[in-house]
Amino acid sequence: MPRPASRRPRAPARGVSLDRKQRGELAELAFWQKAAGLGFIVSKPYTAWARYDLIVDAKGNLWRVQVKSTSDRGGGKYCVSLGEGGYSPAEIDLLAILIVPRKKWYLVPIEEVSGKAHLRLMGQRTRGRGGLERYFERWSVLETGNVPRKGVARLLARLRDCLDCV
Repeated sequence: MPRPASRRPRAPARGVSLDRKQRGELAELAFWQKAAGLGFIVSKPYTAWARYDLIVDAKGNLWRVQVKSTSDRGGGKYCVSLGEGGYSPAEIDLLAILIVPRKKWYLVPIEEVSGKAHLRLMGQRTRGRGGLERYFERWSVLETGNVPRKGVARLLARLRDCLDCV
């Protein structure tokens, strides 16, 4: 007797290209695994309209994190697109960028790249560590507590408004 077909989608085979949404979801899971492994509490917002992908609780400080990934090397650097107009501190607190081939992260406070549409990163620790390279594998950024609280207060106010409507 033949086995019934599984209803779950199968994971793509090695070497099969993923679409943009699949790559984004895998990058979010990779961030979640790394951050949770370092002792941070990671949550996913129950909404599709937020400009951030995850919320990280670092010693009581809540960070709105937008996760990006790149495998694209242009001119010897990894290119990251942030969309037209990029992001602002009113929308997110931290940009987490996965350099896929190296399995390494940049953790960049949004103030460093606010409004930029594209970033170019070395993807490795560099000697001078100028520019954004100083945020290469810098998980300690989450422990500083220098997160703008306005965004979190605005989020909580929106959530309260939504609950009042229900």
